[in-house]
Parts: sequence; C-alpha cells; structure tokens
Amino acid sequence: MRTDQLFEQWNTDTSAIMAETIKRIGPCDVFIGGSLADDLGTAGSDVDLYCFRATEAQTSPFPIHTTCGDARLELYIVNVNSAMSGDSSLRSLVTDNPPPAPHRWPLLSPQRFRQMHALYRDCALSAGEASSAARVALAPDLLHIYAGLRAILNAGALAEDLLMHDCAERAPTRLYCARLLAESAIDAALSTQELVNPNPKWRLQLASRAGFTDPRFPETDRLLHALFPDISDAEKAIAQCLAIAADCLHLVVAEGSLRRFPSVGESLELVEAAANGK
Repeated sequence: MRTDQLFEQWNTDTSAIMAETIKRIGPCDVFIGGSLADDLGTAGSDVDLYCFRATEAQTSPFPIHTTCGDARLELYIVNVNSAMSGDSSLRSLVTDNPPPAPHRWPLLSPQRFRQMHALYRDCALSAGEASSAARVALAPDLLHIYAGLRAILNAGALAEDLLMHDCAERAPTRLYCARLLAESAIDAALSTQELVNPNPKWRLQLASRAGFTDPRFPETDRLLHALFPDISDAEKAIAQCLAIAADCLHLVVAEGSLRRFPSVGESLELVEAAANGK
C-alpha cells in the first residue's frame, strides 16, 4: 500500500511525524526506511525512521518507540560521525579499475544496510548537512550494486555446494541449497532494476514489480515453485530452482551493470553446471 495512503489512514502526516521525532530526540535529518520506503507497508506496519545526527549522540541498535496519530513510530538514531569512520563506503565498487575482488568488497552489517537503504530510497522528511555528509562518505546510491554482488557471490557458493553433494541420498540437502540459490539469484536480478529491501519477506512483491517493467523476469508462478519447493519430488524441485537461478543470472549478465565483475560470469557457469549435472 502506498505510504501516503497509510499516513492518511493513520490520521497523521509527515509534518506531524517530523514534529514528534524532534520532540523525542532533537534536531536531526529524518528518512523513512523499511517497508514504507518502498510502498510495501500495510495497516499493521510500524514507521521506521532513521534519524541522522552529526553530534556524538548516544546510539543503540534498538529504536525509540512513540506514536503519532494512529501510527507507531520506531526512531533509529544514526551517529553520522561513527557511520563514516568505518569501512562501509560502497564507492570503490564503481571507481576501482579493475573492479575489486570479493575479499575487498565492503561488508555491511544488517543495521548499516538498513540505514543505507533509507538513504538509498531518499524518502526524506528532513534532509540537511548530517545526511548529506553520510551520503557523500558512504555512497548509498550504490546499494543495489552491493546487494547484487553479494547475492551473486552467494549464488556461486551454493552452486558449488550442489555440485559437491550430487548424489540421490543427499536430496534434502541439495534441495535446501537449490532453494537458497534461487533466492540469491532472484535478489541479484532484482538489484539490476534497483529493487532492494533489507527484509527478504518482500522478495515476491518486488519480483512482481520487476515483471511489470521487464517481461523477461520470471513469472510469479515459477518463482513460487522455486521459493516453496515440493519435497515429494526433490529432483524436480531442484531442477525448478536451478532453472529460475539460471534465468535470473542471465538477466544480470544481459543488463550489464555488474558484468565487469568476474564473479558474475563465474557464478553463472557454476549454476549452469549444477543444472546440467556436471
């Protein structure tokens, strides 16, 4: 559901939410994150707000809870100075030539990924120097590149596992790997359309959106078979997962923004080898 419609349903608006946020934690730059940043929220959703401050404010992985109208707010304080002091910048993914090897890619914590997703979606209630400094330092606009590369690397590793366990008595293990492989490949394909969200539960909804803009994206029915495989016929289910994975990685190669990274071609070769039983 669209976030502006939810605000209306909750008897609130962005001005009131901003006022409540400042009342609770003081001046800050505020960005909507989570499901609402992608218009994926429901009437039961919380409003995740990422509050960027340049001062040495006390931070915690746990949010401050408050309400505004009928909306439940979760306020996450982000200390910009602390965020910029780590090795979280994504800029090297596009500036390094040749592209950096996987061991040199940034590795974002789940908390940092959520913070950067809020900046990436840019649903700002208030933006100023603090969030601008974080944007320059961290390059969150490249989050889809990061998410795609991590998904591709994971897909290749899972394909290797499948090739190692290629025997009938290990069918449950192979099916589990194949399902996870399909998930990673779908995430990689979604990233090429800049469809990224920290919560994997929205994978199908994002894939449905991708299908509207790219007719090559696998249909929802096929995705369902890969994401929720039938264990009663493990070999058929594994084949369905691998077919989806291969189709998705072919989309990544065709789109081109990640093609310069050797891991893309290597992972596709491994997936195709697993699909062909080699």
